[in-house]
Amino acid sequence: MKPGFLHCAALLVLMTCLLLPSESAWAAMAPKHQQSVKAEKPRKADKIQSEQQAVRAAKSKYPGKLLKVNASGKGYRVKLLSSNGTVFSVYVDARTGQVRKN
Repeated sequence: MKPGFLHCAALLVLMTCLLLPSESAWAAMAPKHQQSVKAEKPRKADKIQSEQQAVRAAKSKYPGKLLKVNASGKGYRVKLLSSNGTVFSVYVDARTGQVRKN
């Protein structure tokens, strides 16, 4: 191979890497329904301060086995498995402690 060809190939690879959008640019280009909801940090005035507290609140109203818990917006999404085998989610509002089934 000729040295000029290697320089051109290396330059092409470098330019491609520099022109590719960054991760944040890809996120900005994603449709709104595909962008994740950023969870807010708990505030001292919130009744629910942690995922563990959210799970306790959810299970006190809707008994079941915990499958998953995620911070979501101003609260928590808790996925549970009922004793009859039904999978369901509840939302726990961090500010008020209110639990509602989805």
